[in-house]
Amino acid sequence: MYELKDDRLFIDGTDDERRLVLKFNEAMACHWEDPKEKAGRRLVFASSFAVSGFYDQMCRMNEHGFLFGALLFARRAGELERQVRSHLLTRLIRAQYDWQDCRRPVRESEVSHAAGFINALIGDMTETILEWVEDMNTDDPRFDLECQPTPVIRGMLFSVNLDQRKTSRFWGLAAGSARFPDRVFFDPCPPANGSIFMPYHVKVIGSIFSLAPEAAVRRFSRVIKERAVNKAVLISSDDNRSWRVELHPASDIERSNVLNGILSNVSNERRPLVAEIFA
Repeated sequence: MYELKDDRLFIDGTDDERRLVLKFNEAMACHWEDPKEKAGRRLVFASSFAVSGFYDQMCRMNEHGFLFGALLFARRAGELERQVRSHLLTRLIRAQYDWQDCRRPVRESEVSHAAGFINALIGDMTETILEWVEDMNTDDPRFDLECQPTPVIRGMLFSVNLDQRKTSRFWGLAAGSARFPDRVFFDPCPPANGSIFMPYHVKVIGSIFSLAPEAAVRRFSRVIKERAVNKAVLISSDDNRSWRVELHPASDIERSNVLNGILSNVSNERRPLVAEIFA
């Protein structure tokens, strides 16, 4: 059993590192409850703000904080049930958004920074990260799981803070997963951009297709060709006093521009394969 008094990382650490160890231990304090008023279980954390506190301390320590925090998670991840790991990771990447108590939908930019933590894990804990992504695409009251919005998942997987050179094995495993959320490759971006994808989506997808195994390139390029067909449009009413977002079919030109943009960011070696599928 883990004991703080035996933890050399705590004993030998700097003040900031010891503080981060304490914050992480607080974030780990959780248990399952079986509420009588609803089906399934609920994962209850001893402190509602413990994971946010852990994330905040990592941010204060900059890159070293994410690396040290990832080390703390990696060495104790084996103690945790899969779904508990998933809950912790989801709370972590949502921390910047959740602590604002926003009434609007989450934005990818509010998740992207936390991907620095995932970047330190994805090379050595690839299966764990894939399981977590699958759980973010799952509604299962037995484990208190709820599907996360696409911006939460895509904001992490497409983040500039995630080095795609480390993700080749992840995308290879994702290509064989029936539970992987393909929607990250076809859900349209917010309407303000006026297109199916933002420019940085196009660049990241091109990078993924340049580095991922062929099976992943084949699966996800087909997903884009067949399902990335809509764009989000802002519809106003009542003299602009209310508005809603609707999905409208993108024009052939808009779709062609997206596909060509992705192709232009794919490596010369992989471009013929992607071009064949996009044709």
